[in-house]
Amino acid sequence: MDWIPRLPELVRRWGGAWATLLTFVSIAALFVITGFLTRGYRVQRATLARQEFQEAERLSAERRYTQSLEHYRAALSLSRDNTAYVLALARTLVQLGQTKEAATYLSETLRADPTNGQANLMMARISAEQNDIESSMTYYHRAIFGYWPDDPVNKRHQVRLELADFLAENGAIKQALSELIALESEVPETPYMKRQMADRFLRYGMPERAIPLYRELARTKDVTADTYAGLGEAYFDRAQYHEALNAYGRARTLDPHNLEYQERSNLIAEILSLDPAIRRLSTREQYRRTTILLERATGVLRECVESMQQPPPSAIQALAAGQARLKARVTRPDSEAVELNLFALDKVWTARNETCPQQPVTDKALSLLAERLTQ
Repeated sequence: MDWIPRLPELVRRWGGAWATLLTFVSIAALFVITGFLTRGYRVQRATLARQEFQEAERLSAERRYTQSLEHYRAALSLSRDNTAYVLALARTLVQLGQTKEAATYLSETLRADPTNGQANLMMARISAEQNDIESSMTYYHRAIFGYWPDDPVNKRHQVRLELADFLAENGAIKQALSELIALESEVPETPYMKRQMADRFLRYGMPERAIPLYRELARTKDVTADTYAGLGEAYFDRAQYHEALNAYGRARTLDPHNLEYQERSNLIAEILSLDPAIRRLSTREQYRRTTILLERATGVLRECVESMQQPPPSAIQALAAGQARLKARVTRPDSEAVELNLFALDKVWTARNETCPQQPVTDKALSLLAERLTQ
């Protein structure tokens, strides 16, 4: 009990320390309370932002873009670092034609993350609308090699297909085909992607690459009529008319009421009945076919000449040469007679193309064969 007399001295000695301790405890408590309140505030803002975003998405799904825009803005103001909100807002701005503001948001996103695939794709589309081909191609390639959080392989393939279409629409067919060839080695073994590739190879003038893809699709159990029609058209472009007719025949079997398939089959059958270059034809048959083609071509040129007040002398001379050749009597046609017919056909068809290039030719079989035979 000998400490009791020293109690006043102990209080003076330790009182300051206790006060300091209490101060630190109070400050710590304030930090805890402030942090708790701050977290609560952030949670509340995030919740409100999410609610605004969900409402914006609902309105956007209903195509009420003007109303959804305000909710996207509200969501972004509550959560400025949310990339999903930025991209959704930019997409809506583009839908409303406000591409300049959309580009501003997207540029800010790309400064923070240059690899964002969706942002690069949207910038590519905006640049394409502004006819800025070089910038558009740059953004498309960045999107192809960029980061996609969901289904990245398929997204990159779709972007490359879109780039190919963009290039083709702007007359860069060779570059479009280069993109398709680059994609061909990566294309997944799915009927959908094979069909996308085949259709584009056919559309952009490379049917030889479309044919094997269509043939693979034709071997699947769910083959459709338009797949056979695509195969038929690819063979047609390659002047493989027997194969084309067979493919269109299969298309008609699956879709017998399709008038387009019927018309195409009729045209191919007519070409096969007139083509003098088909193998194993007798000289007499070649002569007969070239005579029919020359007669039809001469008739087309005559219509062209008669529609003009002052036709050029070259057209008149070619018409006269064609008519003279048709009047020539050949009792025993030989290879020379066939060549003379083809020579006259070349003169007549060239004159027709030079004199009336804008006048449509309704005789499709003649047009296709004459163009090929006179090249």
